Amino acid sequence: KDVDLSLRGYRTLPDGRKTTFFNMQRTEEELKLIGENKPQKLDDAAVAQNSSTKQGSAWNEGGTFEEVDLNSWATKNLHELVENVKCDISTNGKNVTLKVKSLSDLEGDASKTFTRGEQRKIFDFNFNVEWTAECKSEEGKSLTVSGTLFYPDFSGDVAASGDSFECELRWSRREMAGEFESLIRDSVKGESSALQKAIDSALREWVTKFHKV
Repeated sequence: KDVDLSLRGYRTLPDGRKTTFFNMQRTEEELKLIGENKPQKLDDAAVAQNSSTKQGSAWNEGGTFEEVDLNSWATKNLHELVENVKCDISTNGKNVTLKVKSLSDLEGDASKTFTRGEQRKIFDFNFNVEWTAECKSEEGKSLTVSGTLFYPDFSGDVAASGDSFECELRWSRREMAGEFESLIRDSVKGESSALQKAIDSALREWVTKFHKV
């Protein structure tokens, strides 16, 4: 007895074979519509270009927060630039040579951070700049006076504002300055003072180098 296969979920293929409706064999027309859909190998140049545009470490492909410590670089370069400052002042028969003896009591941090592919440079320090003033007069009098300039806020915020870095003048033995006191004071600290301007210039140079690290 012939059985109507269409009633039991069967269908007839173009070549005459009978199969179930669950058979997913595709016709030539369906294959043409779909086209070739094979996995493609990524071009090496494209991979390299994609990697080079990312900021941060190679392992941090997700662009999560990452911080790089720059304290060693910051300390070394601050000492080199600031401790190289020297200036000479001559007025009214008095000659003063101001030198930075050392940068001391440095506290703070410098770092480079990456967040979602964006890079930021951050620094915030305070320190003392120890100075000496070698004084000579036309009468042959000579003496040496020393002290410090305390910088409470050497930071990226102050640098970005364009303002001078504030400092506080501290003498070691002020009474020893004698007739040179006012000259030393005006030459060490103040908007037009030779030493503070020279130190400020050195700090600005440090900031420029820092942003290139």
